[in-house]
Amino acid sequence: MQPIVVYPLHFNFFNLVSGLSLMAGGGCNGRSVTIKRVMLIGFLLCVGANPFCLCLGSEGGSKVGGSCIESERRALLAIKADIYDPHERLASWMGPDCCQWRGVGCDNSSGHVVELKLRLLGSSSKVNPSISSLIHLRHLDLSMNNFSGAPIPEFIGSLMHLKYLNLSNSGFGGRIPRQIGNLSYLHSLDLGTKMDGSYALQANDLQWLSRIHSLRYLDLSSVNLSMASNWLHEINMHPSLSVLKLSNTGLPGIPSTLQHVNFTSLTMLDLSYNYVQSGLMIPEWLRNISSLVQLHLSSCNFHGRLSIAVDMLGNLNRLKYLDFSSNQITGDISQSSWNNKRLEYLDLSYNQITRLTAEMLGNLSQLRYLDLMFNKISGEIPENLGNISHLMHLELSNNGIGGEIPKSIGNLGHLQFLRLFYNNITGQIPESMSMLCSLQELDLSYNRIGGEITSLIQGFSKCINNKLDGRSFSGLDFMAMSNNNFSGTIPESLGQFSALTYFDASWNSFAGCLTEVHFSNLTSLDYLDLSYNTLKLNLSDSWIPSFNARGIHMCSCHVGPKFPAWLRTQTELNGLCLSEAGISDKIPSWFWKMHIYNYLNVSHNCMEGRIPSSLGSRTYESIDLSSNCLSGPIPNVNADLMILSNNSFSGPIFEIAGPRVLSLSHNHINGSIPHFLCNWTSLEVLDLSNNELSGRFPECGICNLTSLTVLDLSDNKLSGGFPDCWSKSQRGILEVPKSKTVEDTSSMVPYPMKLQSLHVRNNSLSGEFPSFLRLCKQLVILDLGENGFSGNIPTWIGESLPSLRVLRLRSNFFDGNIPMQISSLSSLQVLDLACNNFSGNLPSSFGNFTAMVEIREGSKPMVSGISTGSYYEESILISAKGLDLPYTRVLLLVTSIDLSHNNLFGEIPDEVTNLHELYFLNLSANHFTGKIPRNMGDIRQLESLDLSTNDLCGQIPQTMLALNYLSKLNLSYNNLSGRIPSGYQFLTFNDPSIYIGNHNLCGQPLPDCPTHEPPHQEEEEVDEDDSDMIWIYAGSALGFVMGFWGFLGLVMIKKDISISYLRFIDRICDWIYSELAIKFAKLKFLMGREEQPQA
Repeated sequence: MQPIVVYPLHFNFFNLVSGLSLMAGGGCNGRSVTIKRVMLIGFLLCVGANPFCLCLGSEGGSKVGGSCIESERRALLAIKADIYDPHERLASWMGPDCCQWRGVGCDNSSGHVVELKLRLLGSSSKVNPSISSLIHLRHLDLSMNNFSGAPIPEFIGSLMHLKYLNLSNSGFGGRIPRQIGNLSYLHSLDLGTKMDGSYALQANDLQWLSRIHSLRYLDLSSVNLSMASNWLHEINMHPSLSVLKLSNTGLPGIPSTLQHVNFTSLTMLDLSYNYVQSGLMIPEWLRNISSLVQLHLSSCNFHGRLSIAVDMLGNLNRLKYLDFSSNQITGDISQSSWNNKRLEYLDLSYNQITRLTAEMLGNLSQLRYLDLMFNKISGEIPENLGNISHLMHLELSNNGIGGEIPKSIGNLGHLQFLRLFYNNITGQIPESMSMLCSLQELDLSYNRIGGEITSLIQGFSKCINNKLDGRSFSGLDFMAMSNNNFSGTIPESLGQFSALTYFDASWNSFAGCLTEVHFSNLTSLDYLDLSYNTLKLNLSDSWIPSFNARGIHMCSCHVGPKFPAWLRTQTELNGLCLSEAGISDKIPSWFWKMHIYNYLNVSHNCMEGRIPSSLGSRTYESIDLSSNCLSGPIPNVNADLMILSNNSFSGPIFEIAGPRVLSLSHNHINGSIPHFLCNWTSLEVLDLSNNELSGRFPECGICNLTSLTVLDLSDNKLSGGFPDCWSKSQRGILEVPKSKTVEDTSSMVPYPMKLQSLHVRNNSLSGEFPSFLRLCKQLVILDLGENGFSGNIPTWIGESLPSLRVLRLRSNFFDGNIPMQISSLSSLQVLDLACNNFSGNLPSSFGNFTAMVEIREGSKPMVSGISTGSYYEESILISAKGLDLPYTRVLLLVTSIDLSHNNLFGEIPDEVTNLHELYFLNLSANHFTGKIPRNMGDIRQLESLDLSTNDLCGQIPQTMLALNYLSKLNLSYNNLSGRIPSGYQFLTFNDPSIYIGNHNLCGQPLPDCPTHEPPHQEEEEVDEDDSDMIWIYAGSALGFVMGFWGFLGLVMIKKDISISYLRFIDRICDWIYSELAIKFAKLKFLMGREEQPQA
């Protein structure tokens, strides 16, 4: 046995007991009884006085140097050995007294460890089984750790005295052990994890909960309960439950009814992020939990009208917090249904609510937080909004709210956050808004609010300088008013906003000068955006700003002509825009030493000089130096978006890290396309147009560029053809098995599967139609014009390129027939096959181009799915109206067919006139015969029509007078005859060259027709023949009607005639019957005579 350990304060009592025992010597029985009584009294006194008790124990339960049990101390050290503790949070776990260790709590009387908190330790830890030795534990917290998906140890279920167990966000995985149900004294159980947790717990049922009778707090957030079909029944067995969190648990369903609600002590219920497949309304049983204070029902796919939902929650009179966001709730709220006046927090965002009514706001007098963003609210903001005097947070963004901001908003003296962005609010900012001295964030962006902001800024500045209700205010922290109609000047009092960190006034109509006073005391400013106004900065070269911002945007503000020297003080700057700033200076060397790693845009200025080669180690997310006068070699810069177009850079392309967007167009870059480009697998946009590149494609071509969306190599000197992605790879030949089709090889060899736009116009490329395009299902624009390509257009084009909207093969050597499959391109709106060697008839299916038949929506971009912004703009050269014009922004509205200068023959199909939305049609310089389609006037949008240099005959159809938009017409050098139509648009075609080469045409602007020639003779002959047939048919019909119905009417009206007529019919029938009877009798007699000799 270990020596008795005695606390110093216990010595007197021990001596007293010893003395009494010695004094009792001499008698046995009496003395023994006396000693026992005295010792019993001492023991009771020891128990009653906790700090002064005598602690005895054996080896298993002895204390060491204080109040720590040795066996439990060793268990704690074993637990520590399995914990990865890089931050040394358990550095105090040494020495004899474990009760003094961090995170360890002991019982004052027994010395047993009853509390263990091991939160926020390192990863790669595990739970040592020695924890089961701490049998007196009442509180265990292992939360916020990373146990790498290990299962919850079953031995935790042996800690029978536990009242608090927290294993949340600890990286446990697998099934929750049923042994947890052995913890019958448990009051609080937290097994929840974050929604983005890497590991997931699961429970196929919750029957083990039924053994934990005293449970008050249960958090199973993000535990997989998809198989726990009886979850509500098991939880309903806990009448003491106060808090229940089941968010993101994948519940198999939320029952709408419950026979008896047993958990009536519930104050907080969280069922959010459980997608209900059936899309039901709020469960009926919720209305019976009148004790609820907080209710979280976000993202449950609940359906129905908001008024019904509020009625169902009418019994929840204690409710203060309601989150109903991200559901399918519609309608608005009436006065009769909204009667909860205790509500302080209401989130109805991301629904389909249509109206914000005055009745709704009138009953929410205690509201502190209101969020209605991303709904379909229209109409105006009710005036009685100002009655919610306790409101601190108001979020109405991303709706369709119109009208003006109510003047009563100035009554919201406690308002701290006001967000109204992305609406249709008009008018001006009410002066009362300047009284919101508690306001910290104001966002009015993307509305139509106008007027000046002088009174608003001055009012806020008074709030800063004055004291209100004994409190002082530092002013706004966040102020955004971009994309509105604000005008006037920005007041100098803005410079007093010392707490302002974010100010965005871009895309308005502000004007005037900004001086140093405007920025004098903006000591907290972190983001400043004044772009796209008419502002001029009047700042001295020696000015030192009071702020050190991370983002400064002054696009389209007049900052120049000198480069702003004050930027040198902005050492934290990571985003800068000085585009269109009127700077005509050299970029100083110190500027390139700044660590602007996020966004740099100094485009559209007149900056000169070279970019230093020392930038090779610098990395930007986006750098735009376009449209300047920079020269020298291409800067060795690493950037995700690298825009260097419209400069004078020269030399070859140096090897740089693969960007996502690279634009080097309109420079003087020479050499060949580098081979290292094959390694840029993340490249999305590559624009090398309008340079002096030569040579062939590298061996990989563009096959390895699997993320490529836009490739523009037009206006260079490239030669050769496109490599075949199916037969070549970086390492040589790849054989395609005979049993596979081309499409089957898509998983064998890389290819640009995301390609949407390909431009190689005006080079010296040759070869056949690029075969790798067969797998580019997303291709929208294809421009191979002005090259040396040859061969046929493949028949697979209609099936393999379903999204194609522009096909330009102009000025090549393509031949053969135009495949009829090309008419399967329903999205095609620009077809240019001019100046080739195509032959054969024009397919009648050319009238099936849907995009040229129906009106298109102009809002859909040509190329989608990439964020090129202003870095790349689609441009197609279209020959129309006698000019070659580039179409850019309006390209998505243009429709054009140009088949000129080929060898096409036969008649122009009548189906072409079905293209009602066609703007430009050019069929000139072919061998078309026959007549101009009679219904040519049905192409009502036609602006340019060229049918010259063909063999067309007949008259010009009179229907062409309906072409009201026609401004360019060429019918020269055909065999047309007759009178030229007069009137409407034809009055403007007074140039004789339009009709030259048609010797039988007459009328303005050609010589007048002979007086004996009838106008539009061919049309009249056709009309005359048609008229004769019409008269024949009309006469026949009239004769039939008069003859038949006249006779029948006469028979029915005259009685004597009717009787005579019926008698005549009767005699005729009798005569026919008698004649038939005699004939059949004779036939029967003759047949009988022939049968007798045979018998």
